[in-house]
Amino acid sequence: MPPDRIEVICGRLTTRRAALLRGWLMSAPGLLWLILFLILPLASIGLVCWIAGDENGLLDAVIERGPWHRFEITIRLTTENLARAVGFGSFGWAADNLWIIARTLWTAALTTLLCVGIGYPLAFWAAAQGPRGRAIILALVMVPFCTNLVIRTYALREVVGTGLLPVYLGMVAACLPFATLPLYTSVERLDWRLVEAARDLYASRLATFRHAILPQTAPGLIAAIILTFIPACGMFLVTDLMGGGKFWLVGNLIQANLNRDWPLAACLSVGLIALTFLGLLAMRRWARDELGN
Repeated sequence: MPPDRIEVICGRLTTRRAALLRGWLMSAPGLLWLILFLILPLASIGLVCWIAGDENGLLDAVIERGPWHRFEITIRLTTENLARAVGFGSFGWAADNLWIIARTLWTAALTTLLCVGIGYPLAFWAAAQGPRGRAIILALVMVPFCTNLVIRTYALREVVGTGLLPVYLGMVAACLPFATLPLYTSVERLDWRLVEAARDLYASRLATFRHAILPQTAPGLIAAIILTFIPACGMFLVTDLMGGGKFWLVGNLIQANLNRDWPLAACLSVGLIALTFLGLLAMRRWARDELGN
């Protein structure tokens, strides 16, 4: 095997093998954290989806004492949980779960649209202020993060009550900072020379926004959509407190089944994760085709 050649890598005189080893050692804590607290929990949830449940809603597992004082765990796998997640039950098929999933996607999409629609002008307004005014506006946007979401939602419910409109108001209030901050970051770095060039070429306001402003703020826009859509899909606290128990999303359905049907709750959780990934893939394709990012 030929000896490893000495090269200059990242400003250091080292070998490629040593550089790879140093890179793995530096990334090992982060990888270990992701494995322990992200990959393994997701894998366990995916496994629970296929395990049958008992009459109490827990996992149907039998623990027996085998030879040599060893304990053997026997579980029964089934596809019944997936069928129940899409509405099949003892009395046939019902569309309740699918309606809740559709309502979740609609609510998350509308919340994202409202947050971006409010956050975009707010970001331009903040960027147009001086240093002091900019700091005050950003501080007001970030103030809600200093208070627990439960307390904020309770306070908002006392002001506006419960119902469909208060639910959307609470969703927007909870997710607006996630849309405003990345949009402000992109707007602050906007190259206004391109905007002036477009206006000098007699472009309309819409054409100027489409060709000079939108491509420059596209990274912040994409980040705002992602950071708003994902929490909105999994939201259950706002709808539970401000919906009066009548406006359920997938998060509320998962919460309701956690204490009585673990396999069904796991299936719904995996379905929510899958819907989130599909939304991200659709967003990525739109950004690549329309915005060139």
